[in-house]
Amino acid sequence: MNISKAKTFIYRFARPIDIMRYRVLFESGRKEEVTKILETYQNPDGGFGHGLESDYWNPFSSPIQTWTALEILREIDLFETKHPMIEKVLDYLRSLEDFSMAHLQWQNTIPTNNDYPHAIWWHHDEKTSPYEYNPTAYLAGFVIRFETPGTPFYQLAETIVKQAYQYFLSHPTLGYHSLICYVRLHEFLRDARRLDLLPLDVFEQQLKERVNGSICYDTSKWDTEYVVLPSHYIQHPTSIYLPGNEAILNTELESLGLRQREDGGFSITWQWGTHYSEFDIVRRHWEVIKTIQYLTFHHAFTKHVREPF
Repeated sequence: MNISKAKTFIYRFARPIDIMRYRVLFESGRKEEVTKILETYQNPDGGFGHGLESDYWNPFSSPIQTWTALEILREIDLFETKHPMIEKVLDYLRSLEDFSMAHLQWQNTIPTNNDYPHAIWWHHDEKTSPYEYNPTAYLAGFVIRFETPGTPFYQLAETIVKQAYQYFLSHPTLGYHSLICYVRLHEFLRDARRLDLLPLDVFEQQLKERVNGSICYDTSKWDTEYVVLPSHYIQHPTSIYLPGNEAILNTELESLGLRQREDGGFSITWQWGTHYSEFDIVRRHWEVIKTIQYLTFHHAFTKHVREPF
C-alpha cells in the first residue's frame, strides 16, 4: 500500500471532518480538531444530521447519523462519560425523538430523509417497518455505557437490550450493519461491567460464529460486490474475532497494494439507486472514508503481515 499516495488522495478530496480524522489518527492531530468539526453536524437537540452519514443529506437529527458521530468519537478514543458531546447525544436519546415505545426501537429511517438527496436504502416508506436493530442495539448499549445507572432512561435501555438480544437469538442471519451494532453492544456492556444483563460469554461466542459466517472469503468479489471483508470486524491484533481468520486477514492486508488505485484512493462498490446527481460528490466522500479505514487497518497490522499472528 502506498501511504504517500493515500495521504495525497485524502488531502485532495476529503471533507474537513475526514481530514481532521486523518490528522488525529496519523499526524498527532488534536482530538479537539475532530470535535470542533463534529459540532457543526450536531443539532441543538443533541442529535446529528447535515449529511454526516454521506449517503443521505438530511439536516435533521436522526438515529443513524448520530450513530455515525459516535463511531467517529470511538475511532479517536474520545468515549468519555463527561464529554459535552456525549452528554448532548444522551439528551437527544432521552427525548425519545425518532423512537417508538410500541417497538422499543429507534427508527432506521425518518420521514424527512425523503426531502433531501439520499440513497435508496435511506428512503423512508411507512409501508415497510422503519425499525431495525441497526442502530437500536448500538444506541441502547451506548446508553448503558454512559447514562447514570438507575434512572428511568437507563432502565428503559436495559429493557431494550434484553429485547434486542432475544431478536438476535431468533434471527441467525443478520446483515452486516445490524451485526456490527451487536458487536458494539457487546463492547458497551463489557466496558460498563454489566455482566448481569446478558450472558456475555455466550453472547461473545455467538458473535464470533456470526462474524465468521458474515465475512466473504471469495476474494474475487471484494472489489465488485458489496460484501463484508475481514477488516470490517477485525481492526486491531487484539480483536476477539481474529482467531481462525488469520489467513484471510493476511490475504486482505497483502491485497491492499493491488486494490489501491493509482491516485491513492480505493473504489466503492455501490450506487445510490436514485436520480440524485449528488452521488458524484458522495462517491469521493466514501472513497476517502475507505482510504482512511484501510490506512488504519494497515497501520494496525503491518508488522504482522509476514509473521504468524
